[in-house]
Amino acid sequence: MAEPPRSGATLKYGGAEIRSSHPLLHSAALLEPPPPPPLISDPVRLLLDALLRPVAAPPLKNFLRRKRSALIAVSDRYRDYHAPLWMPALLNAVSDAGIPPQNVAFIVANGTHPPPSDSDKAAILGADAAAGFPVFHNDCDDTGAFFHAGRTSRGTPVGLNRRLADFDALILTGQIQPHYYAGFGGGRKTILPGLCARESILRNHSLNLSPAGGSRPAAATCVLDGNPVHEDMVEACRMAGGAFLVNFVLNSGAVAGVFAGDPVTAHLEGCRFCASLAAVPLRRKADLVIASNGGSPFDLNLFQAHKGFDNAFRAVAPGGALVWLAACSEGAGMDGFSDWLAVGDTKEIERRLRLRFEVPGYTALRFLEKAAACRVFLVSALDPGFVTSIGFVPAASLDDALERALAENPRPSNPLVIPRASSTVPIAG
Repeated sequence: MAEPPRSGATLKYGGAEIRSSHPLLHSAALLEPPPPPPLISDPVRLLLDALLRPVAAPPLKNFLRRKRSALIAVSDRYRDYHAPLWMPALLNAVSDAGIPPQNVAFIVANGTHPPPSDSDKAAILGADAAAGFPVFHNDCDDTGAFFHAGRTSRGTPVGLNRRLADFDALILTGQIQPHYYAGFGGGRKTILPGLCARESILRNHSLNLSPAGGSRPAAATCVLDGNPVHEDMVEACRMAGGAFLVNFVLNSGAVAGVFAGDPVTAHLEGCRFCASLAAVPLRRKADLVIASNGGSPFDLNLFQAHKGFDNAFRAVAPGGALVWLAACSEGAGMDGFSDWLAVGDTKEIERRLRLRFEVPGYTALRFLEKAAACRVFLVSALDPGFVTSIGFVPAASLDDALERALAENPRPSNPLVIPRASSTVPIAG
């Protein structure tokens, strides 16, 4: 629920914070998840407890019994679930189960995202783990790097990374957070799209499009029941064989829960917990929303920042305005995304996607649909000409954006501030 008005605001932007005492922020209500409970101060303790009492699976030590090697899948740099803090404890647990360090490796489940650099690996895993173990990644376009595991009931060909077959045990780590078409991240997403061939990923993501036209309503944030994208991912995950899930839920940037065990059942339990934290009731939508994506890594580029944009848009009243802070220091992001945005016409984008689905094209479609439905004042490092070309108003600062918004609507009703839009899902009631 939105909190009472407060004085001023400090919002994250890239690796920094922006402070403003603009008069409007004295009357703006705050929309954010509840503060984390006090027990989350020790993520290692939460991890160890989860490994001992997993969901629908034996404890990790029993799961690894009589196995000689283990592959640990991790997310890429666009997810920050504090792996360097707890990874030593997970590695110790694997070693205590009888698997020697020389038989352990990591694989970055980057799907169609760029491969991780050496500095990325150190940031993802921690310097010691990155230097001490082999670290592989997914190259979705290397046809020789995958084996065919079958087809889902919706016809998705499941090409799995061959590294999965090289190890006796697979441990899937990741973060459960709201996702704008898969419902939630984490769990089965580590397999598809994380460790699959491009053909598999595109076929799965094409399920976002409704045969009747437009997007499928069920492929939406915090929706799993009846979500064809999610259900297709679950089938692909099962084709990967027995795996052990270790997923984290964050709240206000801190670890709030760890869910371990069966990749599907434990993930669902984690999703319910995540929804209880991220889904925030909203009495009524606002004429003006001021939202930050939550800083790095959630606003590294425009493609990744869309998740926060999607959430913030939920709080904007029809015809309203959004002041959005997303640094986008790395530009538009995924290859081809800016080209799809340049098409401009959503009907034309949808027509092209139905001929050949592409992930950046679908995100561009969703982006432009929202851009047409509200006025967006964007504070970013993006070229102002590019920002204007996609239908947004470029702003030099938070105060500049606020002044521009107020020039168009001097008396917005119910102004609202969302400090961490990437992990806050407004639910209008």
